[in-house]
Amino acid sequence: YLKDSGEKRHGPYDAVLFAYDANPRAARKASFKQLLESTLPVSSNMIQSLSRAVSTSAMTAIVAVPKQQSSKIPFDCIRLEGVPAIRFATRNRPGDALHRGMRLKAGEEAWTLVATPEWSQKVRSAGKKWDKKAVGNDIVAAFAESVGMPALSTSYRAVVPTFHWQGASSLTQTNTASTSSGENVLPFSYDADVGLGFCGDIFGGQGVEGALRSAVELAQHLQSSPHISSLPSTADAWMLRDPVNTQGHGQDNHDTHCLFGSCTGRDEPEPEPKIGLLDHTWPTAVDLANGKAVQSADSLAKYRKRNGNSG
Repeated sequence: YLKDSGEKRHGPYDAVLFAYDANPRAARKASFKQLLESTLPVSSNMIQSLSRAVSTSAMTAIVAVPKQQSSKIPFDCIRLEGVPAIRFATRNRPGDALHRGMRLKAGEEAWTLVATPEWSQKVRSAGKKWDKKAVGNDIVAAFAESVGMPALSTSYRAVVPTFHWQGASSLTQTNTASTSSGENVLPFSYDADVGLGFCGDIFGGQGVEGALRSAVELAQHLQSSPHISSLPSTADAWMLRDPVNTQGHGQDNHDTHCLFGSCTGRDEPEPEPKIGLLDHTWPTAVDLANGKAVQSADSLAKYRKRNGNSG
């Protein structure tokens, strides 16, 4: 059974399946965290299998640029190499601005500028509070210099305050090669004992193709083997996402795909070889991956208190 926000009961269901993509990871994953934690300890195996779905964070500035200047930039998406303060820049489509809460003035275009995770981590580590305006200025200055338009540094307007984008890009995906135990890893997570399933590009490789591949294989599994669990819970069931060749399924071409590697953009413990990279933004998942028994949890309680909302 499921309960909605009004406490209305729905069901019963043979299985409940979830799907989320990596972009934007934070908000969607937060809601799934709450839902899965509300069913602990029943959901323990499912949460543990998601503990190695790791994303990176990066400083991000969304800025408005005069069209007169923006029109001189001949690209809609730019990936940069060797510029710590900016990894990629994307021109936002006009229709996206209002949908995403970005208020533009007449004669402006919006650009999303994303820094490297390594630079972002250094900025966050420099002090307890980082200066959003100063960081935004640094990102825009790097962008302006890279496109050969220094005047952008003084003509831009911040559409929203500079932020640390948690979930800017997924770093990991399931390793569909056989594990050390000889088992084949599938690009989804399914717990037959409790009827919970998860699919998405966090398993199959970031992007639409990876998401569809994960969903199709989960559907096929439910048709052929609904009583068999498939939980990628071990370190060798996951791998760092390869931006060049995602296990033979083509190259990553989306702008955020150029954020890859093992740097999360956050100050976190170094991964232990036998345990591997873990999602430290989800303490409950880390505890379960480390063998702890968790009977109940509310990972987002401190955030609700911070925003003055206890509900």
